[in-house]
Formats: sequence, C-alpha cells, structure tokens
Amino acid sequence: MVKINSKKGFSLFEAALVMLIAAVFITVMASVFPHKPKPKSQAEAHGRFECYYDGNTLKQRTITQGAASAVTNAAGSDYCEFIPNQFVRYLIVDAVGGGSGGASKGGAAGVFSSSFFAVPMYKYRLYPGKGGSRCTTEPCGAATAGKNTKVFGYKDNGAGTTGEELMSVPGGTYGDTLVNKSVSDIETCRVTKSSTLEYYDCGTSPNCELVNDMVEVSYCRRSDVYRTLPFRFHVSPGDSNDKKYDTIADNPCTQSVGNGKFIFHDVSVWRDWKSSSIFNYGIPNPCPTLDNDHLDNFDLPSLYILEIVMKIPPAIPDDGEDSDLYRFVRAMKYTGDILNVKPGNGGAKGANGKAGAVVVMW
Repeated sequence: MVKINSKKGFSLFEAALVMLIAAVFITVMASVFPHKPKPKSQAEAHGRFECYYDGNTLKQRTITQGAASAVTNAAGSDYCEFIPNQFVRYLIVDAVGGGSGGASKGGAAGVFSSSFFAVPMYKYRLYPGKGGSRCTTEPCGAATAGKNTKVFGYKDNGAGTTGEELMSVPGGTYGDTLVNKSVSDIETCRVTKSSTLEYYDCGTSPNCELVNDMVEVSYCRRSDVYRTLPFRFHVSPGDSNDKKYDTIADNPCTQSVGNGKFIFHDVSVWRDWKSSSIFNYGIPNPCPTLDNDHLDNFDLPSLYILEIVMKIPPAIPDDGEDSDLYRFVRAMKYTGDILNVKPGNGGAKGANGKAGAVVVMW
C-alpha cells in the first residue's frame, strides 16, 4: 500500500529564515519613510555675497541659488556687513587688496587671498581697500600703492564690540618698494662690505641668512665678540620710530638702487657713538646726512653693508595688471557691477588703481 504524506507548511528553519529577511526589510524601510524633505531654506543654503566699490560708493549684493537681490549701498561708508543664514555650514572668503595707481607704466594688481572657515561666526564686516593714486607730476615717478582689504568676524551682535581680524590682504605696489614685501620675497641676501675700522675688525666676514620671518646677520661686534642680530622686515602697527632701527624695510638707512635691489647700511657703530665720550657728534639722525655735522650721506663707519635683492615681478602692461579675483569672477561668468568695476586691478598708465573687493561663498 502506498502511503501519501498530507502534511503541509514550513519547517522551523524555513520560517526563521523568512522572518529574518522580513526583519531586514522592516529595518531598512523604517529609516526611510519617517524622513521628511528638508525645508527649502535649509536645502538651498548656498550662494554668495559681494562687497565692492562702484566709483567712490561701497556696494553689496547677495545671490542665493542663482537669484540675485538688488544692489544696495553697504552698511557703512567703508565696510559691508554680512550675516550668514542659520543653515550655512561653511564659508569661503575671497579678497583682493586695492590695485596700485599707474604712472609711466601700468600699476600692479592687489594681492589675492582665499580662506576657508568651517564654523561661521555670527556676522562679518568686510573692508575693501581703496585703489592707489596715479602719478600727477612730470617727470612721472612712482604712483601710490593700493590699500589693504580687511575682514573682521564677530561672535555675537554685541554693540560696540571689536571684531577679530580674520584677513588682511595687501594692496598692489608700484615699482620697486619694500613696503608690502616680506622675507619670502627676498631672492638673495648677502653682505657686500664689512668695516675697516681696526677697533671692530676681528678678521671674520659677516654672514647674512633668512631664518623664518627674520633677516639674521652674524658679524664681529668687537674683537672678542661675534654676534648674531635678527632684523624684522617691518615695524608693527603702533610701534615707535625707534623700532625702525631693528627692521630692514622701514629703516631710514635702507636705500633703493633700482631693479629690485636694496642696500641697508648698518649703523651700529654710529649708535655706539651716541653715548660715547670719545666720539661725541651730538645727537645724530638715524642716518646722517650732509646737514648733520657735515658728514656725507651714509659715509661713516659701519660694521657691514647688507645687500638685499628682491624677486622681480613680471612686466606690467600699460593698461594695468589684472587681479586674480577679477580673473576668477570673469572665468565664473559672474554678471553685474562686480565684473564691470574690475576689483583689485592695477591702474592703467597715468590712471588710478581699482579698489579691492570681497566675495563670500557658502
């Protein structure tokens, strides 16, 4: 007799496998269905803020998701105020200093700088630097440099609080100058002459080198002392004129001899004479001239003469140098006045430089 098995259903293993698969699907779907679309204000928190001069008037404009607001006068006469949207998670700040004025040739563009801020502050004040002035006299000498562009951040909206300086971007310079240069711009640094005074001559040659942001000169201070003296490149804001003795660029004993070359005359012997009863020349100027005790300009004993050769920038066209920010907004096909005013460009031959600008993107 043939037996027929009439039992129907799943085995315990099969049932468990089905439940496991179902549990996986339920877990995945549970994380999908409850999520609602982000509010439009949060999903579209992308755009840019422009701050620039149109003539002598500071303007500002906001562009969000391609929609531009009307161009308005800035919050202050020399600054724009930008308050990020609450959903903004980062900022990219592009800034350029004012361009140099033009003279017998075109002026240099302002320096360009870009910074990324991962944690936006409550608000920002943007101060674009004015462009430099053209040369107005003949024969035409150097025009003036462009002004620095600055960005300040504020952690809250407290009235009267001082913001934190986040960026300071130099303006363009005309011709050979040390005003807006730094140690990183030095191509060569060497001593071209040492003292012939018997009292100070100890048979060794001074040495010049660049160490971090300082110019260090090692030389024979006395017959029994070999000294290393670090020079800063510039005085800091608020420093007294006496601090100029300890700098290169701002020291009145630094001369430009053209083609990016500068000569610094050490006056350490002269400084000794100020308090010496033997070498009594009265109260000297920082660098003596013919008007001071009939001494020839720079013609007095010194321990060394320092030669600094700066990197020579490429030739600037007569219509002025284009700034990197202007190249950027042109490449990105920005529309509006920020493209037309050519922010940070150097002035054309005999024309004023263009003012700087700030573009904030998020």
